[in-house]
Amino acid sequence: MSFRYGDGAHDEGDRYFYDQTEESLTTILDQLGGVTLLHMTIPESLKSRRGYKFVACVVQKS
Repeated sequence: MSFRYGDGAHDEGDRYFYDQTEESLTTILDQLGGVTLLHMTIPESLKSRRGYKFVACVVQKS
């Protein structure tokens, strides 16, 4: 899954998004339970194409 990097939320048209950081996403996953974080990164290739950063992670159901 991936999120725009940052704190807060925004909407684009009729869609609403929550921005995340590594810390906030880790907290959410810990609170959720039942998942294991396998990998988290901030891909630079997406930043250069879209003008903002993303935080992406891969999780596995435990």
